[in-house]
Amino acid sequence: MVDGETTSTARVDSGVPQGTIMRQLLFLLFINDLPEQVSPGTVTRPFADDCRVYWVINSADDQVILQRDLTALVNWAKA
Repeated sequence: MVDGETTSTARVDSGVPQGTIMRQLLFLLFINDLPEQVSPGTVTRPFADDCRVYWVINSADDQVILQRDLTALVNWAKA
């Protein structure tokens, strides 16, 4: 409602209603096994409806590990 006016309603057949706790809960359930897909030193930080994945790069080997983990996550997401 803006200045006392409302828009018409629309039917939504998919998704989770905005403003509910369900969105975050379903996200966490969906990515619950994500940390198992990466190397032990790779950090995963889920938050609300997003996830950060990182590894501190100190050598070329670290770069290879992070790339391998990112590739594993792409494959996980496709599955």
